[in-house]
Amino acid sequence: MMDLVELSERYWDELSSTLDQDQRRAFKAMMNCRQQSAGGSYYACTSCGHVHYHCRSCGNRFCSRCQNHRASQWLHRQKQRLLPCPYFMVTFTLPSSLRAIPRWRRKEMFDALFMASSQALKEMCKDRLGGECGMIGVLHTHGRDLCYHPHIHYIVPGLVLNSQEKLLRVIKKNYLVNNKALGALYRGKFLAALTEHKIGFQSSLYAKKWNVDCRSVGQGLHAL
Repeated sequence: MMDLVELSERYWDELSSTLDQDQRRAFKAMMNCRQQSAGGSYYACTSCGHVHYHCRSCGNRFCSRCQNHRASQWLHRQKQRLLPCPYFMVTFTLPSSLRAIPRWRRKEMFDALFMASSQALKEMCKDRLGGECGMIGVLHTHGRDLCYHPHIHYIVPGLVLNSQEKLLRVIKKNYLVNNKALGALYRGKFLAALTEHKIGFQSSLYAKKWNVDCRSVGQGLHAL
């Protein structure tokens, strides 16, 4: 059975034709990760004299082998922050037509995505629940099938803080806010941000329903 490197090398010409420049660069880095071609370092034991050669890692942010340790560290930190309350997972996606925005404008698009979704969520919680909500947001640029599909997951504790009344209100039911109302507010903020950045889009997006998924996830550990 061939491993990923052998498969990639054998079918590289066919594979590379389906990738853009950034994807090819990332794929090449992962193909060479911890391989002899990447170079490495020798380590010797001062007691027994045993010599070990360690191949270099690629360090690419898409490489599961290189980033697994950082992901584990992140997960450990977030577990320490879990509060004794119910949690919600709120996911904001983009209409498929907006995924065609040129790569060199994606930084502005991701900034707009974070700004519009977080502000919409904060405003909804303040208006409907009477307080400020907390959240942890994670941007995913691709779906599980590895196709380009930017979306943001927010892990939201089921409580709000009213700083004026110094009141902490815990949400008792498995319902945070209305998905449709949140989606409409998010749509308006995101399209306004694109207009500010002078990024063109179809006017029909104003009338299109934008998908926002909000669901209860128990105590939050599974969502993390």
